Amino acid sequence: MSIQAENPLRKLTFNPQHESFSAARARCKQLCRQFNLSAPYAMQEKKALLAELLNADMPIFIEADFNCEYGHNLHVGRQTFLNHNVTINDSAPVYIGQNVLIGPNCFLDTTLERTGNEITCAPIKIGNNVWVGANVIIQGGVEIGDNAIIGANCKINRSVSENAIIKVAQKNSAELPPQSEN
Repeated sequence: MSIQAENPLRKLTFNPQHESFSAARARCKQLCRQFNLSAPYAMQEKKALLAELLNADMPIFIEADFNCEYGHNLHVGRQTFLNHNVTINDSAPVYIGQNVLIGPNCFLDTTLERTGNEITCAPIKIGNNVWVGANVIIQGGVEIGDNAIIGANCKINRSVSENAIIKVAQKNSAELPPQSEN
């Protein structure tokens, strides 16, 4: 069962304990596990698992450990690379454009809140030619424009315009001493 929205960034509410959602999550976990346990250079096996798991315009490149919640809400453009340990909660649709690079340890989370048995979530849209550094969190309802650069350790909870460069403010950063010439 897919969650669809007429407006690509519209909030959605659903009960994840419903039988169809539970079955979809179990299927997704099994496919992610198979993908993550496959040999690093078993490209045909990995390609087949990704084709079954998500909506992708091949070729795409994903390193283990990769995890997502449903898979069928995840749309990935051609020539996109997801580095090690990327987790995507695709309770709402996640659109990742072409030629996107997502660094290690990133988390894309469409969930906004939980009330009782209901979850409210909102889609994420990442444009083409976007670079996302390591350890970045992108929250639901965010749209990142084409050619944007998101620096390491950022938490993105608002939309980012095209060609923007976002980085963490360097509070209390320590200056490294100059290297000795020995």
